[in-house]
Amino acid sequence: MTAPPPLLQALRSYDPRLRLRWCEMAEEFWIETPEASADPELVRALESDYRLQLDLLLKNAPERHAIARRIEAARAARDGYRAIMFIPRDCIFDTDRILRALVESDCAKQGNKAGVNRLYDHAAERFYVERDKERRAFVEAGSRDMYDRMAWLSGRRVATSDMAAGAETADTLESHDGFTVRIRRGAHAVAG
Repeated sequence: MTAPPPLLQALRSYDPRLRLRWCEMAEEFWIETPEASADPELVRALESDYRLQLDLLLKNAPERHAIARRIEAARAARDGYRAIMFIPRDCIFDTDRILRALVESDCAKQGNKAGVNRLYDHAAERFYVERDKERRAFVEAGSRDMYDRMAWLSGRRVATSDMAAGAETADTLESHDGFTVRIRRGAHAVAG
């Protein structure tokens, strides 16, 4: 499988030492950076061991992908490279996202590992703030519904934004601008 030319050009302009490789066994693209070559004998032994493990696994076993990645990592080490990013086949045409992730995770561009960690901490903080907003909205809606239910059961008027079409009720209905007010009729209403 071949990579799109715009991505190859963007990678070369970002860092000419990087290479993009299709990993047949893992069925994904890898962006790799040069590193000192590993001992060829050790790499050969690791690759052989991982291949044996892969052959013993069932075709649909979830571990197959992890072992396939280990084999591909051994191949990269044999060539003098180390993987820095894995790109699923479906995402290979999203050049902007790939480059953004590459820049964000590049220790040299962020200053050091602490810079990358700060970046991820800020992203996590934004995620938690957004999640907390959603939780507060959910709790607020639930508490409003509970208040309306308690008011309804105690015989007070309750305003609802929608009334089920064709609902039969003995209650008095008052229609207003965008909502309906039900005045509940029941034993507790007569007693009051």
